[in-house]
Amino acid sequence: MAKVGTEYRGITQGEVEQLFVYTTQGKGTFFDRTTSNDFQKEFKKAIDEANDFASALEHALSQMNETDHLLSRVSYIN
Repeated sequence: MAKVGTEYRGITQGEVEQLFVYTTQGKGTFFDRTTSNDFQKEFKKAIDEANDFASALEHALSQMNETDHLLSRVSYIN
């Protein structure tokens, strides 16, 4: 709106406001906040699940390394 009357001389401030309301469907924003919040929650949930999986995988690999080490000691003794 700051450019109305300078750079865009043929457009009035009222026309800019009408266009804004039209493009935001009267919500005052260009996106649906509920949908955005839902997406953020799902995205965070996916990240948490991926982190949980990574932790479980790291634990399993650690257990495998310990078992491998124990088996190598047993086979060395025999």
